Amino acid sequence: MKRILLTGGRAPATLDLARHFHNAGHVVFVAESVRYPICRGSRSIKELIMVPPPRTEHRAFTQALCRIVKENQIDLLVPTCEEVFYVSRHLDHLRKHVQVFCAEFQTLEALHNKWSFSQTGAMSTVRTPKTDLIRSMNDIDQSVADRSVYKPVYSRFASKTLISPTDKKLERITPSDGFPWIRQDRIEGNEFCTFSVVQEGTMKAFSCYRPTHRAGQSSGFYFEPVQHPDIENYVKEFVAHHNFTGHIGFDFIEDQDGQLYVLECNPRLTSGVHLYGLGSGLTGALLGDADAPAPKPNTQPSMLALAMVLIGLPQAAVSLSLRKMLSDFGRASDVVSRPGDRYPGTGQIISLGYYLMRSLALGISPMDASTRDIEWDGEVLDDY
Repeated sequence: MKRILLTGGRAPATLDLARHFHNAGHVVFVAESVRYPICRGSRSIKELIMVPPPRTEHRAFTQALCRIVKENQIDLLVPTCEEVFYVSRHLDHLRKHVQVFCAEFQTLEALHNKWSFSQTGAMSTVRTPKTDLIRSMNDIDQSVADRSVYKPVYSRFASKTLISPTDKKLERITPSDGFPWIRQDRIEGNEFCTFSVVQEGTMKAFSCYRPTHRAGQSSGFYFEPVQHPDIENYVKEFVAHHNFTGHIGFDFIEDQDGQLYVLECNPRLTSGVHLYGLGSGLTGALLGDADAPAPKPNTQPSMLALAMVLIGLPQAAVSLSLRKMLSDFGRASDVVSRPGDRYPGTGQIISLGYYLMRSLALGISPMDASTRDIEWDGEVLDDY
């Protein structure tokens, strides 16, 4: 039995990870900087502990983690969301107290930075779209905007992504040396996302899925498992090349000719974890158990049921695809409310209300409000 500390308890993926550890007989603690994360009240968690927000108090955040590790005799610290950058920045100090499941800061930064990843992501037969760095409005060629995708170098959930924007929309962006954007050729085709658990360059778990239902062009809330050997081989080769350790995900598009393009890398926990059932052996991969068999993902889709109702249902009504949406809903299992652990299903409504209030107070979207205190956009971080 291990004592596990997870950070990022606001994410459904982290809740799922906590359930895996709990089901395998481990004791799970969660450190969070928001008061109403989705994991609050889950039977899989022994204690939820408040910590300072890493984005504004990253040294105090690290000190809090060290205190939690010492007081609760933690064996393994697993960062899951974007706070992984703050954990990794002070990795040498944290490793004096506990084993940490994440990569070195320089590696994470290079993968999180969409420009640097676009320059190194191509491998084998997988390409990256043609990409240009934009540091000012003078770098923008509006004549190619209709076949381009624009996004900040540091961003998440595609919340600021512009696809074939009009001149008016393009004029609203404010690229600079400190906050650059990229322009990529727009590739049309089938989208795929992945999730992997990696130990020292060896892929221990892998799942691939299609985000069948999503909030506009933003992150998906319905995860349809697929098998794609070319994508799996790419991820194996990539993580081995970088000797990576931690959670990692990629976004791909396959065009009509079958050419694969890797769009970006997410060096953190992603929604592909929802495709693993309890008892699949996922914790063995996370704990580095050399004798543990490779866990197999489910063939059944998973979903965020509340998002399917609040977002997917209206979208289906407008697009006249209600029958398909209801059919998909019936095939999938909810990742939040589970038998024997129903409280998070109710608690997510409280979390949603909390983020709505934060978004109104800050003048930002609810999605941005849900990650504002853990985001890292390339700011210089002091040593511990």
